Amino acid sequence: MPGKFSKTKLALLSPRYIVANRSPYSLEIKLYGKNNKIQITVIDSFKYRNLISNLEEKKNYISLRIAKNDFIWSPKIHIDKDGSYSLRLKNFTNTNN
Repeated sequence: MPGKFSKTKLALLSPRYIVANRSPYSLEIKLYGKNNKIQITVIDSFKYRNLISNLEEKKNYISLRIAKNDFIWSPKIHIDKDGSYSLRLKNFTNTNN
């Protein structure tokens, strides 16, 4: 006689992309999704975030910046390849004083 759960199937869902903020500043992440839809999310310092919701296309891009107005967005980063990425984020300074 089969057990109570003998026909049960399990599926494990895990995020493909995880962004870890190892800086003392909050980060903003811009996710570029389907039909040029852009979603911005914030990661607090020394936290991480799973990126699932907006990454539906074959070519996925993100941009990052420190969550302050004087910091500029990084260039788009193509994140379809496995691996780790390190970024240097710069603030925008007005040189026309």
